[in-house]
Amino acid sequence: MTYARSRLILGMSTVGTVVVGCLAVLGFELYRNFETVILESVVSQAIAVAIILAIVFGALLPFDILGGFILPTKFSKSNTRLERWFIAYLLGVTTQFFSYIVLGVLIVNLASCNPVTGTLGFAVLSIIVLGIRNTLINWKTKPYKSLDSDLREAEELAKSWLPVSNQIQIVDREDIGYTGGIIGFGRRSKILIPRRWLSFGVDVLATIIARRQIAISSYAHTTGILLALVCNIGGFLCANLLSSSPVNSLAWLIEFISWFNLWTFFSLLILPTFSRSASSLVDDRLVSLKVPKTLVIHAAEAMNGLQDNERSRSRLIETIFHPIPSVERRSRERPLLPLKTWQVARSSLFISWAGLSLLARAVHCNVGRPDLWLLLPSD
Repeated sequence: MTYARSRLILGMSTVGTVVVGCLAVLGFELYRNFETVILESVVSQAIAVAIILAIVFGALLPFDILGGFILPTKFSKSNTRLERWFIAYLLGVTTQFFSYIVLGVLIVNLASCNPVTGTLGFAVLSIIVLGIRNTLINWKTKPYKSLDSDLREAEELAKSWLPVSNQIQIVDREDIGYTGGIIGFGRRSKILIPRRWLSFGVDVLATIIARRQIAISSYAHTTGILLALVCNIGGFLCANLLSSSPVNSLAWLIEFISWFNLWTFFSLLILPTFSRSASSLVDDRLVSLKVPKTLVIHAAEAMNGLQDNERSRSRLIETIFHPIPSVERRSRERPLLPLKTWQVARSSLFISWAGLSLLARAVHCNVGRPDLWLLLPSD
């Protein structure tokens, strides 16, 4: 059993548990038992959300321990002691817990408006959540200095292939699978490079910088964010319309969370195809700039080695579970569809925080790994 396969099975189990739980709540109408519990004040709404979260977060704890500590330790992906991992995990869970309480209260009150007003309010809320995420990450990053000679040389090499105008920042995270990515919107976005990646070498770093610059300059990153927002806004509207209990009741809150999580699950089955196409499109664009294909694949292998280290996988497994194409597939296939929706699947997962999604930290790439909850792994 490989690390990649172990994580995949764990992710399937975690997501499956959430989905089955939601189906049970809706199918057996378990929420009907709470229709008489009316949430008249903000305090009662906050307490209701807190109770629900305490139950579901407790149910996710065994999966988090497996994904955050046991599996990485067993497969030598981490040498962190249990106490240190648990402190970081507890900080991440506590942050999400209180964030979800605030978001839950806002959702209940938005749902009390007419569907159009409530949906527009949720759209604004989603954008605010994304903005807060970007601000928090930005506070913990810094522009690289002249001492980072390899990164400086890598940027110069990338500039010989295409204009690199976006700020590059160094991010230091303990999780070996942290990939950085892109934060921001439009051409003012910033490129994040993990400090651990400075050991990759100039050619590989230049390729990674160039890939992310292409994602920004082609608006593939922006389009991915917009589609992710649209997906989650549609989820709020559908969950709100499908919930039949009185809006100010505990039953409505339970029903809404169940419907929204099912929406998030179905988006997990569809959006990865868009992400993979965008990833292949960026690779293709890079090769068209006369960057050797072997270098593009070498960079993909370097990043993959610090994550699941799975060079190839079956088409079925990749289609359903992986928004980033395998190294082997990237080496021999060109994009089938010209979709400029870079990282849309995992961007959508983070934005689903706004709808109290339990799947945002239950997928195979980040279950039990709080370093990857705000910014999921990217290519």
